[in-house]
Amino acid sequence: MQSSSGGHFGPLSALSSAPAGNAGARVRGRHGVGGTWYWNRYPGARFDSESYSYSYSFSQELLDEWDWSEHFAPQPETLRYLNHVADKFDLRATSSSAAV
Repeated sequence: MQSSSGGHFGPLSALSSAPAGNAGARVRGRHGVGGTWYWNRYPGARFDSESYSYSYSFSQELLDEWDWSEHFAPQPETLRYLNHVADKFDLRATSSSAAV
């Protein structure tokens, strides 16, 4: 992950430290992925740094396929990105024993 800021990406931050090809990391939660970006839905919620700085950098394919619509992405777009990452890398837990 390019950004080293606090828990803005919640459980998905485990991806940045996982060895390449590690299929063991999974995300579990009652409400899905997103951490702060799931819960903070107030009007005008958005990044305080340029959107690209919050992109995961472990996958060139992911970097190439996602285009942020604004320099400071709003909360709904950020949550879409996080869900896209979770789906792309099959990170949604199918059982509590597979969760990180």
